[in-house]
Amino acid sequence: MFICTANTTDTIPEPLLNRMEVIPFTGYTPDEKLTIAKEHLIPKAMEATGLPEGSLAIGDDTVSP
Repeated sequence: MFICTANTTDTIPEPLLNRMEVIPFTGYTPDEKLTIAKEHLIPKAMEATGLPEGSLAIGDDTVSP
């Protein structure tokens, strides 16, 4: 048994794809993306750029698509 991962099936050759069982997984929901941005990405970016905590306010509508 082989397990493969791919972001898209477009680049997998058709003969190989025909012999595979594809199990699609959905991505993050918009609420999950917002939480990840607020709790992880924004604080990490602020630390990397030297901005002190609380010196920048980013609203949810700025982060949400």
